[in-house]
Amino acid sequence: MVGCVQLSLIPGLARRGMKRALIEGVRVNQCYRSQRVGQALFEQAISIAKSEGWPCPIVD
Repeated sequence: MVGCVQLSLIPGLARRGMKRALIEGVRVNQCYRSQRVGQALFEQAISIAKSEGWPCPIVD
C-alpha cells in the first residue's frame, strides 16, 4: 500500500443544513514519502467531494 486517506461527507443540521467535507487520516508509506503522494491524496479527496456536490474542504 502506498497511502490512504479518509474522506467524510457530513450533512449538517446547523447553518441551514450546510454540508461539510472532512479529510483526515492521511497516511503515506514511509518508502513513498517526499514524493507528493500525500498531496495527490488530498487533491483526489477534494475532487471527489466537489464531484459529489460538497463544498471544498478547509484545511487547518
